[in-house]
Amino acid sequence: MEEIYKGFLIYDKKFYIELSEIDNSKKYNFKDGYLIENKESNRTTYKMNEYYSNKTIFDAIDIYSEYKDKDVLKLPSSYIFDLWFNELKRDATSFKKTFGLDKIDKRFTNVDDCFEYWKQIALKDKDVLKFITDEKIEMFFNIQIENDKILNSKAKRLDNLVW
Repeated sequence: MEEIYKGFLIYDKKFYIELSEIDNSKKYNFKDGYLIENKESNRTTYKMNEYYSNKTIFDAIDIYSEYKDKDVLKLPSSYIFDLWFNELKRDATSFKKTFGLDKIDKRFTNVDDCFEYWKQIALKDKDVLKFITDEKIEMFFNIQIENDKILNSKAKRLDNLVW
């Protein structure tokens, strides 16, 4: 069954292709995940994407449509750098002594791990401890979720938009 939804051609509620990727002036037949031009020879064929995520392709397209043109948000580590270098007027040597050479921007699959990580970072300096509140940690986690949606939308990875 063929459907058109927000600029996508969808078959069987799991195979999809953006209408802008095909020549809309031609007629096609759908077979085994391919659009095949409806003529006898020299047919144009398009491989459609197959949707594997746990919600519907329509849910993924809704998120894609909402996020594909958004700019990536400022990373949590940038907030820490701004605090350290701009507000506290400290240097790179003191940053290295306090936090080491480890990257201070990990990714998290759940909010509890995010809280634990940032609480450990905050304990390394009294001014950072005042800055990194529970609300700030929740904001950091939400930034990661938003950026994931933005980056996956820009890359047209619809399978990664809903979970």
